[in-house]
Amino acid sequence: MTGNDAWQATWPVQGAMPISGLADAVHARIGGLVGNEPTQVYGAVTAATIGVDPDMMLIPVQRIEDLAAVLVAGRARPCLFCGGQLAVHTLTVSSDAVGVWCVESEMPRPAADWLAGPVQISPESIGRARLMWIGIPGFSFGILSWLPSLIAGVRQRRRSWLIAAATFGLLTGVVMALQPADDSDSAWSWLMVGLWSGSMIYGALQVKPWLASQPATSTAHSIAGKDTGVAYGLMLFSLIGVCGIQHFYLGKVGRGLVWLFTFGLFGIGLLVDLVTMPQQVRDVNARRNLDEAWGRPSQSQHDVRRS
Repeated sequence: MTGNDAWQATWPVQGAMPISGLADAVHARIGGLVGNEPTQVYGAVTAATIGVDPDMMLIPVQRIEDLAAVLVAGRARPCLFCGGQLAVHTLTVSSDAVGVWCVESEMPRPAADWLAGPVQISPESIGRARLMWIGIPGFSFGILSWLPSLIAGVRQRRRSWLIAAATFGLLTGVVMALQPADDSDSAWSWLMVGLWSGSMIYGALQVKPWLASQPATSTAHSIAGKDTGVAYGLMLFSLIGVCGIQHFYLGKVGRGLVWLFTFGLFGIGLLVDLVTMPQQVRDVNARRNLDEAWGRPSQSQHDVRRS
């Protein structure tokens, strides 16, 4: 009769045994305890039963198998995490799990994790993770690059910009909708990274023609105005966490400081700027031209006089 069978014969609760008999059951299961193993097993039992009657504390009989597997593995090989022998580790046991406290860890590892060792990351997973680190910023840059082109396409009826922007948006939405929730394989990930990279490349190629499409804001009685393309270009600094430069450029120092310290009102202000920036630039230029017409010095003239 094995240790498990013996305890099942004497204890009425099916599948459970008192923790006080754990050492004897493991001893019977693996044919004896050697070296430092008795100290480790009795120490685990003692730590688990502080303030509790060991004969009344039940644990599943599966803990016998877990503890036996750890001891057998510890005899055959060192720890796969730290390289030390099992004798320098602390064992823990509870009704939930058997744990192995590695000398380099802050908490016990479950027996199954300790037996399996460190998780091996495949080269494909590493490569995919690196591409995602490249693709996600690229996706953000692509959005900020071709979204102004989308707005300009709507305003100026540039069909090619509208078609390209709609294509990237539609394909991204389709891929995200069709990708299985539990899919971590390469096919969908590579496709998504490809779309992000495509949007980034397209956005980079469209920045210059978009800037060239902005009309000059000057008349016979106007001073040099602010440029919408420059304002949108300065918004790209938001990608590295520096928000609000476009408002400093427009002379809105207060708003620029608010955007700078709140990351663009936590992103909401940046979305508003993407849509309203052309109107903001027109308002600033109109105010500057009005000041010039009435003979009031504008901000740029103040700067010239100070210099």
